[in-house]
Parts: sequence; C-alpha cells; structure tokens
Amino acid sequence: MRTTVAGLAAALLLSVVVTPSAHAQFSARTITNQPGATLLLPYFEVTLKAPKAGAQPGKDTYFSVANTSATAILVKVTVWSDLGIPVLGIHGYLTGYDVQSWDLGDIIRNGKLPATASAGQDPTDTISPKGSISQDINFASCTGKLPTTQLPPDVVAHVKASLTGQFSSVLGGCAGLNVGDGLARGFVTVDTVNNCTDRSPADAGYFGPGGSGDATNQNVLYGDYQYVDASTGKAEGDSLVSIKTNTTDPNTTTSGQYTFYGTYDAFTAADNRQPLATTFAARYTKDTTVFTQGTSLTVWRDQKLAQGPFTCGTNPAWYPLGQEDIAVFDELENPQIPVVIPVSPQPPTATYIPFPAVANKTLVGGSALPVPFDAGWLYLDLNTTLSIAPASGYPPEDPAAAQAWVTSWFDGKSVEASARAARFDGASSAQHFHVGP
Repeated sequence: MRTTVAGLAAALLLSVVVTPSAHAQFSARTITNQPGATLLLPYFEVTLKAPKAGAQPGKDTYFSVANTSATAILVKVTVWSDLGIPVLGIHGYLTGYDVQSWDLGDIIRNGKLPATASAGQDPTDTISPKGSISQDINFASCTGKLPTTQLPPDVVAHVKASLTGQFSSVLGGCAGLNVGDGLARGFVTVDTVNNCTDRSPADAGYFGPGGSGDATNQNVLYGDYQYVDASTGKAEGDSLVSIKTNTTDPNTTTSGQYTFYGTYDAFTAADNRQPLATTFAARYTKDTTVFTQGTSLTVWRDQKLAQGPFTCGTNPAWYPLGQEDIAVFDELENPQIPVVIPVSPQPPTATYIPFPAVANKTLVGGSALPVPFDAGWLYLDLNTTLSIAPASGYPPEDPAAAQAWVTSWFDGKSVEASARAARFDGASSAQHFHVGP
C-alpha cells in the first residue's frame, strides 16, 4: 500500500516511554529498550577540523548514559574504530540515578573528558554529587585514574589517526578505513564494570562467567545519542542500543552460543550478554519535498573475528563483509532482488557490498546501495559466513549467523527523523530467509 510522506514523518517522530526494571532477567532472543549492562552507539562521526578559521568544526556526536538504580556504578566507555579495533578506554562514575554525557567531538579533537569521581577521589562530593536517595561509594581502583579531564597529546594524536585510517604509533599500525574526508568514524560501547581497568572488551580477563571479570552483569544502563552538524544547524538522535545480561538462559551461559561479545571471548558466553538481530526491515524514501536529501542507513555489524592493528595500506582478512540477502520493495510491493554473495570477505567479482565494515553509514540510492524506486523498504539479511579459519566456524552454534543493528535516517533541509529497523530475529536463533523465487 502507498503511504504519504506526511504520514511517514508523523510515525517517525513518535516516542515510546518505557518503565525500566533494573534487576529482571531477560530473554536472550529479544532486544528491547529496557536497561542493560552494555550500551551500543552503533556509529559515530566527528569532523576533525573546521573548514575555515573561526568556523564550527561541523559534524559531532554526543551520547548520555543514565543509571536507573540507586546503587552507584562504574562504567567503561570504549571507543572503537570502524573496523572493530578498540582505540580508547574511558571510565565514568555514576551515583545512584545519575546521568553523564560525553561529547565525542571534544574527546577526539581536543582530548577533553567530563569529570567524574567516586567517593574516594571526591571526598567533598563536588565532582559527582549524589542525590538524597542515591548511593555514593568508593572504587579504590580508580585512585589516580579519576577524575581525568584531559588526555595527553600523544593519546589524542593516536585516537585521531586510528579513527581516520592513519598510522598510529601507539598501535604500530592502522585501525580503520582511510576514507580521506576528514571525518573520524567508529562506534562506542559502554559496560558496567567493577574496577578502573586498563583492559578493553577485547582483552582476556575483561569478562568472567557470572560477571566475575572486570565487566559486571548489572542491567541498569540506558541512554541516548545525537548527531549534530554545526555547519547546517541540524540534529537528530536515537536511544542507545540496550544489551542485557542473563545468567539463567542457556543462550547466554553455554559455551558455543552467540553472545554480543562472543567475538572477543571466543564464543564461550563468558560475557552473558544477549546478541543483536541478524535480519531487518528498513524504511527509506528519496522524497524531494520533505526529506530532500534522502535516507541513509547506519549499520553496525559483527565481523566475528577479533581484529588487531594491521599494516596501513591493507585491509583485515575478513573485509569487506557480505550478506545473505537484500531485497528492495517499492510502495506497490514490487521487489528488486540484487545478486549477493553470502560469504566474507567478498570476492573481487562481488558488485553489491553496501555495508563492508563494522560501523557503516550508507546512502540509500547511492553507488554502494542503488535502488530503483523513490520510496519503499529494504529487507536485509546480514548473516554471513567468514571463509577464514578458524573464524569460519564462528559462532559454533550457527557459523552463518552474524549480529547487526540497522537504523534509517531521513534527512531534509529543515526536517530530520530516524527509525530503528524492524528486527525479525535474534542471533541466537538467526533466520536465513531468501526473498524471491
């Protein structure tokens, strides 16, 4: 059926209010907007340099994290490159019911961090004050690490280089794609942790069964993020993806099952975190009256192979990522089904590779994702089998499964809107459905 642009805009601007339950157990098969132990910002971009002296830098990304419990918590914020390599780790302390915001532009461009500190580093309760019913405790491991408000110059240089595909002397190689447009790209994860640790989610010891590593299983976090472009005066945002732990569900406690951080804990389920979905329905429009600049998709994907720094001028062995199926429907239900290849890396003969990295932003109707219709929706089966041993067997329960996250962003001169793609499954029970004959 045909829908009007006005109706689409109204639907996209609706909001949902969720009453959180901080200590409940959740099904591993369903991603909801309830508090979790991990939050995902699927994609960010930051302009590194203003186009001219005195001008605003341009694109920026902000995110905020809230603690839904009275218990004070510590979080580890990890900034990853667009190819899935951890680049920077930041700690944040939240008293009970606290909220804390981070400006990725200020962090990446200038090395400036927000000040937070637990009771031991903040005895006068002025840095992270607590409310009348909020807990404020000491994390002794954070002494000397919190409050940190400025990164050293060499760390700032490393972060800038790593997020733009340049050589990092800290890593001894490259960490991301070199697009050459002056934008730093990647994604962010936020985990509840029990100490100020130098480890990242990619390091051994960060996860332990039942929350016995650095990371804990406290389902208390929720948050949001915003894209802001100072050069155009436009902004749009969404909720951070909430990823919950479950210590009683075999899908998140049994070795070999697909969990969110399975790529980094060898699919042992030590992280106890539910995986994301693998198949999606995403709306798009190229309307010229309201959303004049069309629709872009931000797509986060799991490469299923822990990636370290690589030689600059080359790409990781799994790159580019393929997919099992894509179908494009117009508003009269007519489909176009392009030929895709369900393995990664894609062979040189592949011509349809719209989401090749871990963190992607792709214009619908652009060269990477051509569509024949002005409006409609996309069926995306982003499962893929890695052809690289031993990753060809990951995850052990279903080597073809690959978790992902998809959001549509509708851009106009004065109107901005976003919509999370509908999700058909969870990676612990991935659908592998081909549309068409």
